[in-house]
Amino acid sequence: MTLNDGQLQQRFADLRDLSAKKKYRLPKPERDECVDVLSLLLESSSENAERVVESLPGFPSDVGALVLTKMWQHLQTSEFPIIPTLQSEKFSSDLCKRLRLMLSHQLLSLSPDCSALILLDLFQDMKSAKKDYPTINDLKLISSTFLDKGYVLLNKLSFANAMESQAKLSIIYIVAAAFLAKSKGELICSHQAQLEILRWTKAFPKLGGIPTEVAKGITAAIREWSDDFRQILGNEVDTMHISIRNALLPVIETPATAVSLYNQLGPFDDSLKSADDQSKFQYDPLFEISRLVEHIKEQDLLLKDTLIDLEKSERDQQLAHSELRTVKNDREELKKELDNLKDKTNQLRMEQEQLEKSLNELAEDLRKARSDIKNAEDKLVETQHSYDQQLDSLSERIAGEGNHRIEAFKKKLMLKLRIYGQSLDEVEDMEMTVELGKVLQIQLKQILKILKSQGIEIEGIDNA
Repeated sequence: MTLNDGQLQQRFADLRDLSAKKKYRLPKPERDECVDVLSLLLESSSENAERVVESLPGFPSDVGALVLTKMWQHLQTSEFPIIPTLQSEKFSSDLCKRLRLMLSHQLLSLSPDCSALILLDLFQDMKSAKKDYPTINDLKLISSTFLDKGYVLLNKLSFANAMESQAKLSIIYIVAAAFLAKSKGELICSHQAQLEILRWTKAFPKLGGIPTEVAKGITAAIREWSDDFRQILGNEVDTMHISIRNALLPVIETPATAVSLYNQLGPFDDSLKSADDQSKFQYDPLFEISRLVEHIKEQDLLLKDTLIDLEKSERDQQLAHSELRTVKNDREELKKELDNLKDKTNQLRMEQEQLEKSLNELAEDLRKARSDIKNAEDKLVETQHSYDQQLDSLSERIAGEGNHRIEAFKKKLMLKLRIYGQSLDEVEDMEMTVELGKVLQIQLKQILKILKSQGIEIEGIDNA
């Protein structure tokens, strides 16, 4: 992915809005893109790293855990205060608890000490004011998110740097989650996971006591184990911490533990005692009644837990039905929108075809018009050339006829005026007299009359 900082910031904002719109449930392609974009942005600068980490509550839990795991070494070398940031109030929601559990699980191989530190801080936030272990919802989170697949890596989890009280608290929480957390009436952790968790507790000899309800949960869960699993556990029960061993004795029947079991609980199984054993012990009815009362109380607690789980399941089912109806409604709306879009697409396609047809017709008309214009231009040039030739010929003709007429007119006028010109020549040397003046006057009037008759008038002279 090659995006500049501005593009990364914009895509980051778009993905955050999409996550909120989808209620933190994104398809795999979008989740993978979130991991890539957030990782690149986190690595680009300390300011962006702070912004990305503080925005993780707005993304799916697995996205946040994957980003932090992927960039953990970078965060450590850059001395970014990631642990204190995860301890802040902003990361206290159930979504963020799941993120922290996922991160702790994924860091078990990469950085066990950091994994333990994150887990210790989270368990401190989960402390209950009424019980010695977290709420059932928090136990479910621990079991489904951390233990269901992470139990195989528990041996890497070390509380060596933690206070003794913190370590004991964390161990109890893990055991409680393994044996009390249920989903749909069934324990979340598998029998194999429960066995491995019990084995893991042997590494903590200073565990101390475990809450009564947790011990009862262990006893009830192991009753459901197969004989093979119980046999495996029976071979190791003597190496367990005493608080764990006491919870196992009622259901682990092995020759090595029979006497210890009898001493604590009485004759719960006559088949385990020999004839000599029968003579050493006396049957105590009051003790048996107390055991029966404890068993009834245990079953009552289990029944209450079952009812609570049942109510929770019913609420979850109602919520699922509600979400399903919402999804169906959204699907119907999307289907309607899709149908509308198909209709609009078909309509636009028809309009496009019509426009293309009109465009082709206009293009053909334009081609014809250009051809007509070219023909008209050629014809105009030809006509103009012919006209110029005719005009030149006519001009020459007119010019020739005009000159001829002028010469004829001049000749005619000369003939009419010649006599008067000759008379003027004759009197040129004569002395001017009144009689001669009158003659010349008459001749001049005759000349003007001749000019007028030929269309020549002289302004300012009366030619009458």
